[in-house]
Amino acid sequence: MRKKSPIPKGSTLGAVLGAAMDERSHRQEDAAEYRGVTQTTVSKWLRGTQLPAGEQFVALMEYLHIDAEELIETLSASYSHRVAREVWAVVSVALHSDAAAKSSKR
Repeated sequence: MRKKSPIPKGSTLGAVLGAAMDERSHRQEDAAEYRGVTQTTVSKWLRGTQLPAGEQFVALMEYLHIDAEELIETLSASYSHRVAREVWAVVSVALHSDAAAKSSKR
């Protein structure tokens, strides 16, 4: 059985990221160090003034244990379906690129 997400549908991306960070007791500095960006960049992600790039986005989701499908479902209730589709496209491309890179290293 899947654990119920503490993040209500209709949340913004920043709220999703912030809740996941809080749940895991990660600070902005922790996420910044993990992704190799500044704390200011992470702050912009949380405020919604900037989005992580595709591969950074996927790595951040993995770091925070955020399920991609659940994220899209959550965001689609908050943003227009067009925005949710665009986010899904970015995530899908990054996930496929990451999977291809991992399989080519084998």
